[in-house]
Amino acid sequence: MPEWEPETDKLLHVLPIAGCVFRKTYFDPAKGRNVSLMIDPRLVVINYHAKGLEIVPRISEEIRYYPLEIEEMVRAGTFLAPPSGKYQVDISGDRTQGPLSSQGSQNVDDQDAPIEFIEQHRWWDLDGDGYPEPLVVTFHKSTGFVARIVARFDADGVHVNLRTGEITKIDPWHALQNMTSSRILMAESMAWDLASSFARSMKRSTHR
Repeated sequence: MPEWEPETDKLLHVLPIAGCVFRKTYFDPAKGRNVSLMIDPRLVVINYHAKGLEIVPRISEEIRYYPLEIEEMVRAGTFLAPPSGKYQVDISGDRTQGPLSSQGSQNVDDQDAPIEFIEQHRWWDLDGDGYPEPLVVTFHKSTGFVARIVARFDADGVHVNLRTGEITKIDPWHALQNMTSSRILMAESMAWDLASSFARSMKRSTHR
């Protein structure tokens, strides 16, 4: 993941200022590999009383995609094209409000302006069996049109009651991590321990 180091640099700069920052690790079908990104905490929305990202029923992230990125995803079958054929920049409402406002207001005449989507990591009972499945749902922010739905679990994470055949539990994937200062310090400590151990082993090998 070539972006891991620069994204970690940004993460370490934002964390002391914001007090909270997120790292998102996922498979990007366009790149054909895993990607790890720093996510601005102002763009992540969860319930105020959530006990943790692992158990909260819904996590929403505001994302902007350029029209070219969207066209590529539509052609690749990653995104569903809207009925109008093209996703449009939102020209309604007050453009000065919201987490993305600090990044500059949209120019609705700019055909290359990024378009806002919401990506929700949520539980949703799509098959109507009474048990919601962990999914990633991406929709156009201004129209609510659903562009993509993908599973957030695999077959190994599905637990079934052998007597009744009913699903009892599904273990979801967790793409977002809440990177607190304690986690960063722990990771740095582990990295330092590994580096020290490696240096000691190299020193012993050179003296043989």
